[in-house]
Amino acid sequence: IMEIDKEVRKYKDVIQVMGMKSLEIQKQIYSLYIKTNALQNQIEALESKNEDHSSQSDSSELSTKSSNVLESSSNESSDESKMCHNDKSIYAAMKEEIRLLEQDLKSKNEMIVMLELQIHTKLLFDEKLKNLHDRLMAHKKVTSLIL
Repeated sequence: IMEIDKEVRKYKDVIQVMGMKSLEIQKQIYSLYIKTNALQNQIEALESKNEDHSSQSDSSELSTKSSNVLESSSNESSDESKMCHNDKSIYAAMKEEIRLLEQDLKSKNEMIVMLELQIHTKLLFDEKLKNLHDRLMAHKKVTSLIL
């Protein structure tokens, strides 16, 4: 009985140590995940600024061209130019919103994967502990029958 109790304690200690290591690793993964997301956000913000700067230079060229067009065309072409610009800004805003939603979805999917891993790990530990407990009960039953 003493040997089985020692073995059970040994396995409980191993399970506890592995659980602690698992939690530490999960915390590190989460921390790295947050840092990665922050860096991705910074990269995307810089890319967006870069696109804005390039579109501003394009828009200055467009404004020069549009002023020439305004001089040579009627008010209808001016309205069409404004509508085109509005469409571009709406498109850019929608594109940014889609990007943010995709990022949020990716973040939530990664969190789900981490939680599933935690659940799986806990189930394995619980199964091992139940197995050890059942063995201990069987051994105690056998020893009580012998005595």
